[in-house]
Amino acid sequence: MLKIRKALPEDLGRIADIYSSARNFMAESGNPSQWGTSYPDEDILTDDMMEDILYVVYDEAGVHGVFVAAGGKDPTYEVIYGGSWLNDEPYVTVHRIAGDGDVHGIFDCAIGFVKSHTNNIRIDTHENNLTMQRHILAQGFVKCGTILTRDGTPRLAYQWHREDDSQVKTVLCYGDSNTYGYDPESGGRYPGNERWTGILRNLLGPGYRIIEEGCNGRTTVLDDPDEPWKNGKSYLKACLNTHKPVDVFILMLGTNDLKRCFNAEPKDIAAGAGELVKIVKDFCKEKQDHIPEVILVSPVHIGEGIESSVFSRSFDHDAVARSKAFAKEYKAVAKSMKCRFLDAASVAEPSESDSLHLTRESHRTLAGALNKIIREL
Repeated sequence: MLKIRKALPEDLGRIADIYSSARNFMAESGNPSQWGTSYPDEDILTDDMMEDILYVVYDEAGVHGVFVAAGGKDPTYEVIYGGSWLNDEPYVTVHRIAGDGDVHGIFDCAIGFVKSHTNNIRIDTHENNLTMQRHILAQGFVKCGTILTRDGTPRLAYQWHREDDSQVKTVLCYGDSNTYGYDPESGGRYPGNERWTGILRNLLGPGYRIIEEGCNGRTTVLDDPDEPWKNGKSYLKACLNTHKPVDVFILMLGTNDLKRCFNAEPKDIAAGAGELVKIVKDFCKEKQDHIPEVILVSPVHIGEGIESSVFSRSFDHDAVARSKAFAKEYKAVAKSMKCRFLDAASVAEPSESDSLHLTRESHRTLAGALNKIIREL
């Protein structure tokens, strides 16, 4: 079990080794300039320890990690470019966090420790330090802008603020692989900060909680012959009950209903989406104290290259034309159900790689469009 304590003079040799290992990892990962070949040096470490802000992460086998947690205003955070801090309340700054690579969980342990002592944390990292960026976002930090270090080099700046749950709005994003964040290039999943759900989280800020409920292959109300559990209707009530109270419900389903095995028409698919909207409203009226705002999103068009795509086994070419009829039918359903509507195809498009899944740029534009709608609610 990992523990944390203040660094002692006898830890300095081990701490220097950890930072050396971290610098080597950075260089090998395409980030050789953040800490160079000698940062932080012995004088910096000694000063940190004398100021009582240097901590180590350890277990019964010894010290595995190190970080600085400093209260008070950090001079390099006084000016922020391209954004703003979440608030001007007192904060703790976390700097120079590193692990030896032998034990996992150093970052989460350190941040958890700091969170237990403050309601506000600020942290920064180099634009090339992709690993650290993922760790930071996974801990609930919000990207706020860019700051300049003492030598004038830019750093991405983040802040975490303890939320008052009574004031936070829950946004439930219910969809298929384009909500899951399927990466058409790798067949894997886009990182959290590149999925439209993660981008939306950063755009909306700390007053909102984003719930990602995307499932590859999910339909509106149809049973897949091989995987019937992907029926969006069968899981919906359990999902709503798990995450209640829900304040905003974003529904983007229908693409998988165009598969050859279903032979469904756009009007019928839109009606299925409408059935889900009705379930959301009726169930939430019964199970929570208010009906959420619903945003019905008609999916992006299927690309012309679907016949040569890896997904050609599931979709005929006529699915392209049928997908282009979605917006009209979904808009009519949204009007009848008295909910908000967004035509995803007006702001996003599928990749040329598989003619089905969103590009990174489309994840950004879709998040921007949804952010605008939610702000207007």
